[in-house]
Amino acid sequence: MKKGILKALAITALVAVSAVGGLALGAEISNGFETTYSESAYEDYGNEQQQIGYDKGHQDGHDEGYKEGQQAGYDSGFEDGQTYRDPEKTYLEDIINGVKLNVYKIDSGLTLLSGASSSFKGIYKLNADGSVEQIYNEGYDFRYYYKLSNGNVLLSGISYDSGLLLYNVSTNEVSEIFTDAGRFENFCESNGNVLFSCGTNYAYGIYSYNIQTNNIKKIYETGFAWEYLNKLPDGNILISSSKSSYNGILLFNASSNEITTIYSDGYSWRYFYNLSNGDVIISSDWATGILLYNHVTNSIERIYDAGSFWNNFYKIDEEKILISSSYENYSSQFDYGKGLLLYNVVTNEITQVYSSGTNWGLYKLSNNNIIMSNKSSRVLLYDISTNEVSQIYNEGLSWIYFFELPNGNLIIGSSDSGLGSEGLLKYDVSTNEITKIYSSGYKWDTFVEDENGITISSTQWSSNGLIYYDYATGTVTPIEEVA
Repeated sequence: MKKGILKALAITALVAVSAVGGLALGAEISNGFETTYSESAYEDYGNEQQQIGYDKGHQDGHDEGYKEGQQAGYDSGFEDGQTYRDPEKTYLEDIINGVKLNVYKIDSGLTLLSGASSSFKGIYKLNADGSVEQIYNEGYDFRYYYKLSNGNVLLSGISYDSGLLLYNVSTNEVSEIFTDAGRFENFCESNGNVLFSCGTNYAYGIYSYNIQTNNIKKIYETGFAWEYLNKLPDGNILISSSKSSYNGILLFNASSNEITTIYSDGYSWRYFYNLSNGDVIISSDWATGILLYNHVTNSIERIYDAGSFWNNFYKIDEEKILISSSYENYSSQFDYGKGLLLYNVVTNEITQVYSSGTNWGLYKLSNNNIIMSNKSSRVLLYDISTNEVSQIYNEGLSWIYFFELPNGNLIIGSSDSGLGSEGLLKYDVSTNEITKIYSSGYKWDTFVEDENGITISSTQWSSNGLIYYDYATGTVTPIEEVA
């Protein structure tokens, strides 16, 4: 075993490494979207980088460009069975051996490292005392990893002849469990079996690994890049490929360990929204329309025919889901989804309630009505009683930062500048009226409440200092003027 000591800065550099996947139902996030992707899901940077990845990557031969965008866009927030791909890499230097390493923080108690190039081979473990211990001396850049339910870790490298490795957390040893060459990067565990496939055409099909016996067998013969996997409550898994040559959606039966095709059209069915009744809403970034998976019949039907990239889902109540897109390349000829759709869980029907716009910031009020805005719209109100959307403020854009006051009213800030987007708005929930209460700066997005009011700060450097909203007067002043 080789050991060395990391530089001090290396210890602090062990930032949380991103976890990527398309599984399970994500948490409801700050802007209101309940979605499988954010996944922590959808920070501004994630959206931006995700879009970059789509624009430059989604075609055959896209592997690295696509992963770049996928990585930033889908970080964390997933339940068990999550798939890790292309984790963010932090380079550290082992002082004694001079080895350049990639760092993969698998969880709070385990950090593995691997050589960043063929010049620095092997896998290393970061110990609690800061030392780096080599636990495997073959291969390099094992960037694809997946933590199993028993704590062990599957690893595969960027090199096509790397096969599949298993890190045993009890023995602190790495062994090769699958010798077939391939860049295996798509994983999902269910009922003691782990599905995995290759991200390129170096290896075809889908394999199943049993975590008790360590046995591996191919259970599906064709295709590759089966990277969109959604684990269902019954343990079954919906599967789709990112490659246009392999259309449709597969279903893995967790009881029989078998795979069947249940839908034959389109590809890249990557957006899954698990409904509370067990059914799943599905959409693609290339195929048009929206699908519904019926968990009773294990069948899929198309319930909406227009648009793609329907990837944001907002639960209003047990019967209503708002659906929209975060796609923003308006010059593209691509048929991305526009506006807002309303899905009725009871009737399985979708209606369009607003016809334009994407990437909405939404906030649900105590009466279940929804305030919303985006980069091309002012401030809109969705009325749950009428299912209608109306404009209630006609200045500025991107009013997407919301803070609810004790009386149910809102303070609203914009992420944009110009066209009247500067300052802060106040929304009156009783009258549905909005007034501007502050006229300077933008990106007022951080709110700290005390018993008398709110201290508000901006992440935009040109918005100077702090401001304070006083509950008693309903006014905003620079913080230095507050006694």
